[in-house]
Amino acid sequence: MVYSTLDQISMEKTPAYSLHPNVPAMVKALLPDVKLIIIMRDPVERAISDFVHDITLPKGCDFFIHSEINNTFEESVIDSNGRVKVETIPEYFNPEQILVLDGEAFIKNPYPAVKLVEQFLGVRDYFTRDHFYYEVQKGFFCLNKPIPNNCMRRAKGRLIRK
Repeated sequence: MVYSTLDQISMEKTPAYSLHPNVPAMVKALLPDVKLIIIMRDPVERAISDFVHDITLPKGCDFFIHSEINNTFEESVIDSNGRVKVETIPEYFNPEQILVLDGEAFIKNPYPAVKLVEQFLGVRDYFTRDHFYYEVQKGFFCLNKPIPNNCMRRAKGRLIRK
């Protein structure tokens, strides 16, 4: 994680954290006041997205991204006590430390979600609707300000075929 001063906010994005049972306790011990933003998606669509991403990694890629994929989807997301693995997060963090966003709504219109994130983090009101534009070829929204046509790298998103 990058270093930040007391007047800065550092952000890090890794969905794999939710799959490891020891991570919430470790995060709580190191960063007791951390705020967590969880973007939930349809689990089947998410699994398909992960699979498509993994099979499109460049040849010669010598790392494996998802270490908790088991024989079945259920084994991958349900722990030995029968609980969904992400459910360990509320055991360690207060509700005011957690913002849960609807991933499908975020994909279709990121602006309302970004406004919620600003409020949740207590940062100044910055984003407007014209910060975003819809990238037709990728099938999702991208940022248009402060850098015009600022979109995720080519490996993100898939061409939309109808």
